[in-house]
Amino acid sequence: MPAKARSSKIDRRLLGSWKSDAKRTFADWSWKKGTTSVGKARLKSLFGKLEITYTRNRIISRLPHLQWEEAQRYTMLGTDAESAAIGDLRPGMSVQPSIDTKADALERQGN
Repeated sequence: MPAKARSSKIDRRLLGSWKSDAKRTFADWSWKKGTTSVGKARLKSLFGKLEITYTRNRIISRLPHLQWEEAQRYTMLGTDAESAAIGDLRPGMSVQPSIDTKADALERQGN
C-alpha cells in the first residue's frame, strides 16, 4: 500500500466550514456592457451555494442543492499574513491558486 501523503504545515485560519456568499461576491462585480437582466440572474443563480470544509489534510466541497460532494487531499505549500497556498495531491493535478484568508466572498459557518 502506498504511503499516505501528509501535510507538515497547517494554516488554522482555513480549518472549519465556509460557504460562498453571493451578495458579497457581486457587491463589486463589474458587468460587461450589454449584459441583460436575464443573463445577470442566470450567473447570480450559480453563486452562494458552494460549501467548503477544510480539515487538517482534506478539502470537502459540497453543493447541497445538487446533492454533490467531493473530498480531496491537499498539502500546505506556504502562507503569509493574508493568504495560504495549497497543492492538490491527486495524480496529475497542479497547484491550486492561493486562498485569501480575508476573502470577502466567503463566510465562516458555525465554527
